Amino acid sequence: MKRVIITYKNLFLFSLLVLFLLVDVSMFTLFNTNISALLLCLYTIVLLYQNRLFPMMLSGLFVSLHFFLFYGSIAPLFTYLLPLSILARWAKIIIRKESIIPFLFLALTIAAEHLFIMPSVFGTKPLKLCTFYKICGNLLMLVIFLKYVPKGRQGNRL
Repeated sequence: MKRVIITYKNLFLFSLLVLFLLVDVSMFTLFNTNISALLLCLYTIVLLYQNRLFPMMLSGLFVSLHFFLFYGSIAPLFTYLLPLSILARWAKIIIRKESIIPFLFLALTIAAEHLFIMPSVFGTKPLKLCTFYKICGNLLMLVIFLKYVPKGRQGNRL
């Protein structure tokens, strides 16, 4: 069994995940609706730009904790997030256009949550305009995050 070494990157990721979970929960308590998906944005970045298993599992754990806090169950999460995550990893390998995949993945997960999960769990149908605004706002947050995330090595630098 491989041992996980605690590094500064893993500690930074953990603290960022805790911070984004607190921000998402506080936004929900302030506005009484789930308007931000910062954890989902970070999960998208970790899923598509990280090749190590521990950061992907840690961010997936926090997304499932977020989903449990909002919906009371994580079973519906696996009906759409796991297949979309596998599809996104496959698309990253097959389609060499990495610039569009994170945005498409994030938009699909938010749309699936609003159009399929929320009506089946709560029995309410959110407005399509609200879904559109949430997708646009979170895509903007993803653009901001991707601007500051390093894309790996450049040249012979470490």
